[in-house]
Amino acid sequence: MHAVSPTAPARRPSSAVPRSSLDPFSLDFLRDPHPGHEALREAGPIVWLEKYGAYAAARHAEVRRILDDPKTFCSSRGVGLSDFQREKPWRPPSLVLERDPPEHDRARAVLNRALSATVMRSLRGVSPPRPRSSRTNSSEGSVSTL
Repeated sequence: MHAVSPTAPARRPSSAVPRSSLDPFSLDFLRDPHPGHEALREAGPIVWLEKYGAYAAARHAEVRRILDDPKTFCSSRGVGLSDFQREKPWRPPSLVLERDPPEHDRARAVLNRALSATVMRSLRGVSPPRPRSSRTNSSEGSVSTL
């Protein structure tokens, strides 16, 4: 999520913002994220990630405030480290993640109907159909399909 400011200068932390050399994308962090998340929470409500030149929030209250304020922190400019308004996206924007209300809410409602906890519980014990295998021969060789 990006703070909305079309004329924002390059991101630099205030001297009051704690800095961290933690890399939340490193294999060590991803293998065991709990100590890293704890370190970020202990550092402060907002932390500057030196390696990425980006702010991070790891405390529930701050994360909740950010997620509940799409006017200040928009998703449509990207939810990762890239700002899609300042640089070309490396992939097409997500139809759900990189949308702000009300577009996000409409897409989320469709997904919720298909992937709700109730629907998922109703699928417990249901096995997917087994693929059928067939083998065909042609003048160019045999082909197996599933």
